[in-house]
Amino acid sequence: MEKIGIGAFFSNPLKSITIPDTVTEIGQFAFAKCVLGSVVLPKNINIIDDFCFSSRITITNVNIENITKIGKFAFALVFSRDSKIFENLKTIDAYAFYHCTLDKFYITKNIEKIDKTAFYNATINQFIISDDVDKFKLDENGNLVDAITNDILCYINTDN
Repeated sequence: MEKIGIGAFFSNPLKSITIPDTVTEIGQFAFAKCVLGSVVLPKNINIIDDFCFSSRITITNVNIENITKIGKFAFALVFSRDSKIFENLKTIDAYAFYHCTLDKFYITKNIEKIDKTAFYNATINQFIISDDVDKFKLDENGNLVDAITNDILCYINTDN
C-alpha cells in the first residue's frame, strides 16, 4: 500500500495507528475527526494532504524527514510536544497548523512557501531557523516573519 485514500479512517474510533513504511502519501480527510492518541508516521511519507489529521489528536513517534508538502488544515487542532524537523519540506499550505499546539518548529532552507495563514491561531513556543535560511526570519520577539515582505507569519506563544 502506497497511499491511504481520501477519508479512509474518517471519524473512526481508532485510539492509535502505526502507518506502514510502504505508505508515501496520506489523502484528504484520511484521519479527520478521529480521536487518536498516537500516530506513528513512517519516514517515507512525502505528502500529507488537506485535512488529513484535522481533529484533536496527539502525534508522537514521528519520522517526517521526507515530507515535501503539508496540505490545508492537515494538522489543524493537533497537539504535539515533540519538535519537528521537516528537512525536505517545501510547502506549508493555508491553515496547515491551524489551532495547533507545538513546542518547537524548525524552519529549514528547503521551505519555499509558508502561507500567511499556515499557523493561524497556533500555539508555538519556539521557532528555530537554520543559519542558511534567507526567506524567513525571527523578529525581536521571536515571531516568524517573511523576510521579503516582513509579514508576520506566526506570533510566538508568550504564555509559558
